[in-house]
Order: sequence, then C-alpha cells, then structure tokens
Amino acid sequence: MENAPFIVFTGGEPALQLDSELIFELKKVNAEIAIETNGTLELPLGIDWICMSPKANTNIVITSGEEIKLSSHRQVLTRKNLRTWNFLIAIFSRWMDPFNNKILRKRSIIVKIIQCGN
Repeated sequence: MENAPFIVFTGGEPALQLDSELIFELKKVNAEIAIETNGTLELPLGIDWICMSPKANTNIVITSGEEIKLSSHRQVLTRKNLRTWNFLIAIFSRWMDPFNNKILRKRSIIVKIIQCGN
C-alpha cells in the first residue's frame, strides 16, 4: 500500500514495550513494522523487519531476522553462531575483522549478504 506507514521501534530495548496488541492495531492501518533489538527478549509475531544489534556477554534468544549489526565492542560472532543464526544481511563496523576478531588498521563499514544457518 503506497501510503502505509513504516514504523521502526528502537532505542533502549523496544522489545520491552512492543506487544501483540500494538502490532495488531498497527496492522489495521497496514503499517510495516521494524525493530532494532539487542536480541535478548522473544519478539511477538507480525514484525516485518528484525534487526539485531547484540551485545557481548548477554543471553541472545533471537537467532533469525533480516539484519544483524556487529561492531568491535559487540564481538559475539562465532563460527557456531554463523551455523545457527539466520539473517539476510550482516553489517560489520568499526575496527574489526568480523570473522577473526582482529583489529583492522583502517575504520571500515562492511555490508555483506550472508546465508547463515541451514
């Protein structure tokens, strides 16, 4: 729908407030719903775009979505995670090699289309 609202929930941890009732009401006006979450809380059904920006040393419960953002202070990407997580796009930023956790000499932003999981 051309005039349908696109709503992004972010800031703090939006999964604390976003619930099925709110999603239901937004879907009545054909809203497209996105969230940027740290991945530590289960999400209600009906979210159209899930972006996870995980923090180190947390219990991650979200393992799939459309986008994952990782940076040097969020070094949570492991070979095991690559086998079990399922995200369409991975964005790596800051001064890190995302697969070896090594510091890079130049600041970089790497956007990579990946196929995680099975």
